[in-house]
Amino acid sequence: MDDAALTAKSDLFDSESLLTDEERRTRARIARFNADHAAPGAAERWVEGRMALELVPELTRLGVYGGGVQGYGCSGLGDVADGLVAAELAKVDFGLSAFFGIHGVLTLRAISSLGTPEQKSRWLPGMADGSSIGALGITEPDHGSDTAGIETRARSVEGGFRITGRKRWVGNASVADLTVVFAKDDHDAVAAFVVPGGSEGFQATPIEGKIGMRSSWPTDIVLEDVFVPSDHRLDGADGPQIAGAFNAVRPIAAWQALGLSIGAFEATLTYLDAREQFGSPLTSFQLVQHKLAEMAVAISSMRLTCIRVSRALQDGSLTHVMASAAKMLCARQGRSVVSTARDLMGGNGLLADRVVGRHFADMEAVFTYDGTDHIQSLIVGKAITGRSAFRRA
Repeated sequence: MDDAALTAKSDLFDSESLLTDEERRTRARIARFNADHAAPGAAERWVEGRMALELVPELTRLGVYGGGVQGYGCSGLGDVADGLVAAELAKVDFGLSAFFGIHGVLTLRAISSLGTPEQKSRWLPGMADGSSIGALGITEPDHGSDTAGIETRARSVEGGFRITGRKRWVGNASVADLTVVFAKDDHDAVAAFVVPGGSEGFQATPIEGKIGMRSSWPTDIVLEDVFVPSDHRLDGADGPQIAGAFNAVRPIAAWQALGLSIGAFEATLTYLDAREQFGSPLTSFQLVQHKLAEMAVAISSMRLTCIRVSRALQDGSLTHVMASAAKMLCARQGRSVVSTARDLMGGNGLLADRVVGRHFADMEAVFTYDGTDHIQSLIVGKAITGRSAFRRA
């Protein structure tokens, strides 16, 4: 079964017709990159817990960083294109999708949204051409979903700021040339600071022992009185802009859930169609068809959701409720899809050399990060009822 035929199996609402020709071409370039570069060795990298840094230059040459950013050398392909790239990479190697999402989307967008024109001119071109790798530090050991509780502090000193605190689950930071760190300033307001890699007092250590995201390197960061000059504070921002930068995180997580789901579905369908039990292909059994139908409908709805929220992000109409609802829906549906795929694959679904086994583990990370399912539901619940369920002591 060719790629187009496989795609149609989980696109029951014809979301393909909603894409532009340029968006389809962008996805096709990533599909070729996957076949030629990412798929070979993906299982070995996952088992070894190794990120495919050697493939980053090849990915960079495709010119796909910064789809949601206009100018400064960024691709400007659009936010849907960003999502398509993240999803297509996630189908094969979630570590590469995580790298792209953090560097090529979120860090670029944060600097673009929050920086002054001078700051954007200084940092964006190098990130767009891959000569400078970016990371984004929001989550802390004691503050994940509760971003308002950030404890990292940026104290004003002569010529700049001294930043002290800790961050956790920060992708790319151990190999990054710059990390955008969110901290509270002297006035207790959340602000963003560009911290160069290698700064004295800055340490980023990859987190070991993960059962998912094994081919990605999220890190623990310790900042001990790290000095950054005054012009490293992203001063083109106010409160609403910072909130908007956070909103951009969740659509990418939704796209990654979609990519993992498509990868698991397509691998499972191919496997079941070729495997016989009791004298018939597994795909001829009622229970199997029922589960495949549920998976296909879930993925089809995820496709539409991802396109919708990315179009809204691009035209400026995305709200935090839309972003949370999209992440909530796609992470839940995706978790169900990969779990069903693992079930249908039987014992083979537990093997790391199978796409389904790796995606089953990696989906748990997507279900959790960028705001847990519980937090997303409370954001949506507040919008429905007008009452906040969040409480502070």
